Amino acid sequence: MGEWGTKFFSVDFYCHEARLIVELDGAIHAHQKKQDAARDAWMTATGLTVLRFNNACVYTDLATVLTEIISHLSKPLSRGERGLG
Repeated sequence: MGEWGTKFFSVDFYCHEARLIVELDGAIHAHQKKQDAARDAWMTATGLTVLRFNNACVYTDLATVLTEIISHLSKPLSRGERGLG
C-alpha cells in the first residue's frame, strides 16, 4: 500500500467530479511544509489536483482565489483524470 497505507486524510474542500482538492492553509502549515508536500504528492499521484491558498489570501484577495479555482474547473479533464484510464 505504500508509505500512506491505511491513513486517511481530511481536506478542506473536495469536488469529486473535478477531482479537485482545495486546501486553506493557516499558520500551522508554515511548520509542516514537508508533510504537506508529501501528502500533496500522494494525492496528485492518485489523479487529484490540490490547490493551496493561504488563509490570509482568502481574506484579503478572495477574487484571485476564486479566479484560480474557476480557471482549474474550466479546463477539460483528461481521460485519466475522469477515471477512464
